[in-house]
Amino acid sequence: MTKLIIIILSFCSLNSMAQLKVLDSINIENRSSEFSVSPDGKHIAIAQHKKRELLIIELISKEIVKRIPLRNKWDNVVQYSPDGKFLAIASLKNGIDIYDANNFKLKHSLKETKDNVNRLIFYKTDMLASESWNGQIRTWDLKSGSQVNEFLLPENPRAYRMTYNPISKEFVIIAAFKKSYTSKLYLLSENLIVNRIKPFNFTGTCKYLKETDAIYVSPTYKHVIHKLDSSLNIIRDLNKHDKWVNDFVFTPDGKKIISSAADNTLRIFKGNKQLDKLDLRYQIVQIHILSENKFLCSGIMGPKNASKIYVVEY
Repeated sequence: MTKLIIIILSFCSLNSMAQLKVLDSINIENRSSEFSVSPDGKHIAIAQHKKRELLIIELISKEIVKRIPLRNKWDNVVQYSPDGKFLAIASLKNGIDIYDANNFKLKHSLKETKDNVNRLIFYKTDMLASESWNGQIRTWDLKSGSQVNEFLLPENPRAYRMTYNPISKEFVIIAAFKKSYTSKLYLLSENLIVNRIKPFNFTGTCKYLKETDAIYVSPTYKHVIHKLDSSLNIIRDLNKHDKWVNDFVFTPDGKKIISSAADNTLRIFKGNKQLDKLDLRYQIVQIHILSENKFLCSGIMGPKNASKIYVVEY
């Protein structure tokens, strides 16, 4: 096993009511962005682009316990199944590979898709949904390794983000139209039938958060997060960054929101009140809640083509 370099960092609080504090950080050898945490919270899976390998990192010891060679240079979207049995890896060029998460043997190679896959969601234990940049949405049965349904978003938009609402059993997708700088929010059933479409006069990202049972959108140029009501109308602005928002999550109690942006900051809010801000050298692109007082986040640094995973206390 290869020991990772652990850097212990501390930051001065902006005030006496500090909410954010970096506990550990893990250096990733090459540029990587998205990661997935195993359901038991013991391991992190993250792909390294240039080295074409998937790293399995033990969270407590910070050791690389497995290096899995990848077939494609741009395999970078990784997702554990809810039961921890499968590990799905999507490529920007060559589809999706499904591995056994216990022995890391390749189970299925979903070659039917040649799209640039940018999002994976396990919406059931053995059912996977994929989103491609060209607006192609597909669902897959991992028992057989076969495609179940597919749907192409109309008008040729660029699909930015797909999330899943387990209560309504709908996929929530936001897709942008480059020429008009507008977007549409699509709600699709599990059979990929369109239930609702909501146009917006901005481009951005979206997310369904189970803690509040609501959909949120973040416009690229406004640098805020909007909460939507059941009719998909904007009812509230939650926070504001200095640049576009990359990711956001609610704390498990649903009372605070943690967000990251292209201004290299993490911020925590309660209502519209900012409780704390953490300035980092890396642009944080993903946040994952670990427990009642800790979360993981991954950051990238463009000039050095480097990545880092932070363990943050809140």
